[in-house]
Amino acid sequence: MARVKSGHDHGFRSLAIVTETKLPKEGTKLRECYDFLYVNRGRRVKCPYAASILRDLEDFYGCQIKRVPFQPRVVVLLGEWRSENYVDYLTDESDPLDRVGIQRVRDSGSLSEKD
Repeated sequence: MARVKSGHDHGFRSLAIVTETKLPKEGTKLRECYDFLYVNRGRRVKCPYAASILRDLEDFYGCQIKRVPFQPRVVVLLGEWRSENYVDYLTDESDPLDRVGIQRVRDSGSLSEKD
């Protein structure tokens, strides 16, 4: 289940907390991108949409999107604001290391990056 935080001190890039639950308009590239990220929430994905669309989702729709360093166009939808509640999508995954692109090598217990 997703973790929900309440309050105004979120410290993320978004300009303001979304005061009502709103989604991008149906049939737009913005909505296509939102749907794509939502289906893959909490997972690294190669995003085929422009950076300006991702910024709009962050700034106007309360999404927190992380760009993966040194991997062009790879992003993760970490969570989003719904009214005054923050829904954290990383808590949906069973292995916290898998979320950020690291896999546990089971034999030795060491860590390595995923391809």
